[in-house]
Amino acid sequence: MYLICYRELGVNLLRELPCGLFSNLTILKYLILCKNRLTDIPSTILNSTVKLYLVDFSYNDISEIPENLFDHAQSLLKIKLHANKLEELPSRLFAPVSGLQSLFLHRNKFTRLSDKLFETSSHITHINLGMNRLVDISPTLLRNLTSLTYLDLSNNSIHDVSSNLFENSLNLNHIDLSINNIRFIPENIFAHLPRLNFFAIAQNMLTEIPEKLFANNHELTTIKFSSNGITSIPRGLLRSCTELQNVFFANNSLKTLPDDFLQNSSKVVNIQLPFNKLKRFPAYMFATMYSLKMLDLYSNQLQEIPTGAFQNASKLGLINVCKNNLRAIPDDLFQFTKDLYYLDFSSNEITEVTKRTIHGIRRLATLNFGNNSLTRIPRDFLCEIDLSDKLDLSNNMIAEIPSGLFNFPNRSYELKILFLHKNRIEFIPEKAFIGLYAIQYIFLYDNSIHTLADRAFEATGVSAVYLFSNNLTHINGNPFSNTNLSEIHLFSNKIQNVSETVIQGLSKTAKMYLSCQFLTEAPWDPNTYNLPFSFKGDVFSPLFVPTLKFPRSTLPYTSGSKDSVAILVEGISECQPCKPGTFGDGINGCTPCPSGGIAIYECQVCPEGTDQTKSAGFRACFCKENYARIDRFGPCELCLEDGLNCTHHDFKALLPGYYWNWSFPSANIHEYQEFAKNLEKESRFYDKRYANYSSDIPKVYKCPRTTSCINNHSYSSTGITGLCDHGYTGWLCSKCQERYFMVLNTCVSCPEQVWMIIEVIAVLIIIILFYFIVIQQYKRDRNVQERTIFDTIVSRGKIILGFYQVVGEFFESLHDVSWAGGLQIIGEFISYIELNVLRVIVRPQCFDKRLNFNPKVEFIIGIILPIFIIVMAVGGYCVYKAYVVYKSRALDHPHPIHDNLLKLKTKLTTLMFSLTAIFINVVVAAMQVPEGYEGAINVFLIILNVLVLVIIAGEILLVIARHLWGMHLHRELFIYLQKGRMLFERKQK
Repeated sequence: MYLICYRELGVNLLRELPCGLFSNLTILKYLILCKNRLTDIPSTILNSTVKLYLVDFSYNDISEIPENLFDHAQSLLKIKLHANKLEELPSRLFAPVSGLQSLFLHRNKFTRLSDKLFETSSHITHINLGMNRLVDISPTLLRNLTSLTYLDLSNNSIHDVSSNLFENSLNLNHIDLSINNIRFIPENIFAHLPRLNFFAIAQNMLTEIPEKLFANNHELTTIKFSSNGITSIPRGLLRSCTELQNVFFANNSLKTLPDDFLQNSSKVVNIQLPFNKLKRFPAYMFATMYSLKMLDLYSNQLQEIPTGAFQNASKLGLINVCKNNLRAIPDDLFQFTKDLYYLDFSSNEITEVTKRTIHGIRRLATLNFGNNSLTRIPRDFLCEIDLSDKLDLSNNMIAEIPSGLFNFPNRSYELKILFLHKNRIEFIPEKAFIGLYAIQYIFLYDNSIHTLADRAFEATGVSAVYLFSNNLTHINGNPFSNTNLSEIHLFSNKIQNVSETVIQGLSKTAKMYLSCQFLTEAPWDPNTYNLPFSFKGDVFSPLFVPTLKFPRSTLPYTSGSKDSVAILVEGISECQPCKPGTFGDGINGCTPCPSGGIAIYECQVCPEGTDQTKSAGFRACFCKENYARIDRFGPCELCLEDGLNCTHHDFKALLPGYYWNWSFPSANIHEYQEFAKNLEKESRFYDKRYANYSSDIPKVYKCPRTTSCINNHSYSSTGITGLCDHGYTGWLCSKCQERYFMVLNTCVSCPEQVWMIIEVIAVLIIIILFYFIVIQQYKRDRNVQERTIFDTIVSRGKIILGFYQVVGEFFESLHDVSWAGGLQIIGEFISYIELNVLRVIVRPQCFDKRLNFNPKVEFIIGIILPIFIIVMAVGGYCVYKAYVVYKSRALDHPHPIHDNLLKLKTKLTTLMFSLTAIFINVVVAAMQVPEGYEGAINVFLIILNVLVLVIIAGEILLVIARHLWGMHLHRELFIYLQKGRMLFERKQK
C-alpha cells in the first residue's frame, strides 16, 4: 500500500495518462496535473482515489470529459478544469460528488450547460464560468445550488438573464456578469439575495437600470456598471444600499445624477464616474459621505462645482476632475478636505486661481492645473500648503513667474518635478525657484523666454532644466549658477553667443545642449579644439539630441506631445526629441521625414487632400477647396455628399436648403463645434482636447422647402448645426414656430387677434347667409325635381377639395420653379391662388398653441373623423327611416324632367375636362419623369390645374349669382338705395 497523500505532476508536458496510474493510491488527497499537454482523461483514472479532496486538470488541451470520471471520487471538494478546450459537460458529471464545494470551469469553450449539471450539487459555494462562450443561462441551472456564495459568469456572450435565475441561491454574495451582451436586467432578479455583497455588470449593453433592482440588498458594498450605454440612474436605486463602499459607473452616457444619489450611503469610499456626459452633480451629493476617499470625474462635461460640495467629505484623498468644462472653482471648496493628496483640474477652461482655491488643504503630492486658460499665478497661491511631488501649470497662458512663489516660512516644498512648459513666459527672474530644495526637473520649454536673469536657478536642488524651443538669442551673466545642475537643454533656440560667465558655478560634469547653427561666440576650450561644440569642463556635449530619463510616474506629463518620444525601460520613461530628418507623434517613436522634410516643427510634407501652396504656421496644412478633415494634423477628405459646404474652411458644414440632425447618440455637436473652433485658430494656443473629432457626422438631407433651411452662418463654427428661416423649426425645418401655421408646406404668420375675430365673424355671417339661402331655395323648389343650390355648391366644393388634394404637391413645387420672362405674371397669379387665398383660413393654433397637434394626433383625428361622419350619417338615416315607418305615410311628388340639352352639354364638357385633368395628374405622379423635364411638366400641370380651379370656381360663382338674381335681391337693394337718396335730399333741403 502506498501512503501518498499528495501527487504533483504539473508542468511535465504529459500527453496521456495510463488507465491504472493511480490504482494503488487509495489515500491520495491532492492530485495536480495542471500545465501539461493532456487531450483526454481515461474514465477509470480516479476509480481508486476514494479519498481525493482536490483534482487539478487546468491548463491542458482537454476537449472532452468522461461522464463517469468522478463516480468513485465522491470525497472531492474542489475540481479545477479551467484553461482547457472543453465545449460541453455531461449532464450527470458532478452527480456522484455530492459534497463538491468549489468548481473552476473558466477559460474553456462552453456555449451552453445542461439544466441538470448541478442537480445534486447543493453544497457548491464557488463556481467560476468566466471566459467561455455561453450565450444564455437556463433559469433552472442554479435551482439546487442553495449554498452558492460566489458566481463568475464574466467574459461570455450572454444576452439575457432570467428573473428567477438566483431564486434559490439565498447565500449568494458575489455575482460577476461583466463583459457580456446583456441589454436588460430584470427588476426582481436580486429580490431573494439579502446577502449580496458584490455585483458587476460592466462592459455590457445596458441602457437603463430598474429602479428597485437593489431594494432588498442591504449588504451590498460594490457595484460595477462601467462601460455600458446607461443614460440615467433612476431615483431611489441605491436607497437601501446603506453599506455601499465602491461605486463604478465609468464610461457610460450619464448626463445627470438623481438628487438622492448615494444619499443613504455614508460608507462610500470610492466613486468612479469618468467618461460620461455629466454637466453637474447634485449640490448635496457628498453631504453624508464621511468615508469618501476617491472621486474620479475625469472626462465629463462639468460646468460647475457647487459651493461647499465637499464640506462633509473630510477623508477625501484623491479628486480627479480632469478634462471637463469648468471655468471657475468656488473659493474654500476644499476647506475641510485636509487629507487630500492628489488634485487634478487639468484640461478645463479655468481662468483664475487664488490661495482660496486650495484653502484648507494641508499637503499635496500632486497638484495639476495644466491645460487651462490661466493667465497669471498669484504670489501667495501656495502659501498655505506643502507640496511633495509634482506641480503642473503647463499648457496655459501664464506670462510670468511671480517672485517668491515657493518661498514661504513654515512651508515645505519638496517638489520633484515642476511643469511650466507651453506658456507665454518671457523672463525668468532672479531666484525664481528659491525654496524648491528637492526639485529635480524644471520644464520651461516651448515658452517665449528671451532673457534669463543672473542666478535664476540658484538656491534650488534642480538637476535638469528644459529651456528648449524658446526665443533665447544671447545668454549672458550667470543664470545657471548651481552646482546641482547636471543638464541644461537649450536646443531649438537661435542662440548666437554664450558669455564666459555662464559656466561659472556649474559642475565640471554638467552638460549643456543647444543648436549651434547660429552660434558665433562661446568660451572655447583650446585642449578640445577638435570638438567645436564642447566647453571647458565638458559643459557642452557634442551630442545634439539627448535622451531624457524620468521616473515612470512622470510619463503622463512628459509624453504624448509631438516634440518628444517616450519609451518605458524598466520603470523609467525615456524621452528623446527626434533627430533632424525625423519626426514623432510622442507614442510610436521617430519616423524619417518625407522627401524634402526635416523636423516636424520646422518642415513636414502636407498630408493628402491639403493645399501645399499655403504656409500652415502653428496649425495643420489647409484643406483644398471642397475638402474637409476630422483631425487637426490629419489628411483632408473630399466632401462627396450633396449639401455639404466645405469651402474656405476645413470642417463640414451645410449648404442652404439642407439639414442634418446632431441629436443622434453617435454624434456629438459640442465636440464638433469645439473642433471647428480649434481649426479657426492658427496659433499654438488651441484647445488640445479637441484636436480631432472621433464621433460620427450625421447624414445630410435635402429640405422639402429649400428656402426654409437658410444656413446663412454655416461658414463659421457657431453655425454648424444649420439655421431655419424665420417661422420654421424642427426636423428638416418642416415645422412652424409658435404664432405660425402651415399652408401647403409654407409657414405663414398668424394675423393679429382683431383680424382673427373679424374672420370668425365673417365666416359665421357667410354660413348664416348660406343657410337662409338654402332654406329659402328649398321651400321654393321642394316640389321641383331639380338639384337645389345646396346640392350644386356641395358638389362643387367636393371637387375643389379633391383638386387641392391631388395637386397640392405641384403647388409645393412652386418654390422650386424659376419663372422667367412673361411667365413671371403667371407665377405671381398662381402663387396668389396657392398661398394668398388659403392663408385666409387661419389654423386653430393661432388661437391657442395647445391646438397645434402633432402628426400622431392628426393621424388619429384623420382616422376617426371619417368613421364618425359615416356612423352619424347611417344613424341619421336609420332614425329618419324609423320615423317614416312610424308615421306610415310616404311622400311621392314626382317632378317633371326638364331636358335642357345645352345645359347638359356644358356640364358634361366641364366634368370631362376636370376628370381629364385629374387623370393627367395621377398618371404623372405614378410615372417616372425623365431627368431635366421635371420643371417643364410641373409648369404645365400647374397651369392646367389652375384652369380647372378657375372653371369650377366660376361655375359656383355663376350659380350663386343666378340664384341671388332670381331672389330679386338686386331690386330690393336698388329700392333701399333710392329711399336712402331721397332721405338724404330731404335733409339737404
